[in-house]
Amino acid sequence: MVNKLGEETNFSEEEIKQFLQKFKRKHPNGKMGVKDLQVMFESVFKEGDASEISEQIMKTFDKDQSGYLDFWEVITALSVSRRGSPADKMKLAFDMIDEDQSGTIDKDELIHLVTALHKMVGITVVHVGGTRDDDTPENHVSKMMQKLDLDQDNQISFDEFCEGVQREPAIARLLTAQTSPEILARFTRSTTS
Repeated sequence: MVNKLGEETNFSEEEIKQFLQKFKRKHPNGKMGVKDLQVMFESVFKEGDASEISEQIMKTFDKDQSGYLDFWEVITALSVSRRGSPADKMKLAFDMIDEDQSGTIDKDELIHLVTALHKMVGITVVHVGGTRDDDTPENHVSKMMQKLDLDQDNQISFDEFCEGVQREPAIARLLTAQTSPEILARFTRSTTS
C-alpha cells in the first residue's frame, strides 16, 4: 500500500509511513467516521458546531461511500491540499461545494457550505462597514453569486469558479475556512506528537 500511495500522491514513502503510523495510533480500526471529523473540527473551533461541515467533508472524500474515511482517502486528500497544483486544489474545493456532482454549483449548494462554515466556527462576524443583519450566509452567497456567476445563469461552472476565486481572494478565504484536509494533518500532528 505504501508503495502504491507513493506513486499516486505527492508524498514520499517515508512521509506516508509516518502519516500511517499516526493515523493507526489515532484510529486503530483504520477509519474515521463523521463523529471523528466533528470532534476534530470542534477541538479547533471550540465555540462551533461542526456537524454539517463534517457530513459535507465525508461526502466529498469518502470515495467508496463506506461512511468512513480510510487511510487511503485521507492521504490522497492531504496530498492534494498540501502539495497539489493550484488547479488540483481548485478542483478539490469545487467538488466539495458541488454536492450533487452536477458539474456546476448553485446558490443552494453555496448556502449549505457557508451556513456549515458559520456554524463550525461559531461566529456571526460583523464585517467592516456592515451590520449584524448583513452577515448572514444568504447575504454572503448573494454577493458571491454576483462575483462568480459571470454569465448570470444561476449556476457557477468550474471555469467561472476558478476565474472568480483567483479574482476575489476574499471568496477563496471564506470557502476554505479551515475545512480543507490540511486540518486533518494539523490535528494529527498536534494530538499525536
